[in-house]
Amino acid sequence: MDFKKRLAFEIVKQLNSDSDANNAQEMFGKRIQQGQLPSEIPGLNVQTNEYSSIDTALVELGLVESKSEAKRLVRQGGITLEIPN
Repeated sequence: MDFKKRLAFEIVKQLNSDSDANNAQEMFGKRIQQGQLPSEIPGLNVQTNEYSSIDTALVELGLVESKSEAKRLVRQGGITLEIPN
């Protein structure tokens, strides 16, 4: 794992910058290895009667490329729905 992380760091550094490589390494450690959520998670307010289903809404809003991708993201917990009171 250490070799893979070092290789990834060097590739990012060569294609971008030292700063970008350090940021990518830090984000990988926090999000992937430690399971922390990003500090900013985008949200979207949509009227429930605008779309027939969540997968249709995600495709029509351009957030995913297909309904199957939308369904997979919902199933895996990548998309959360909050219904206001």
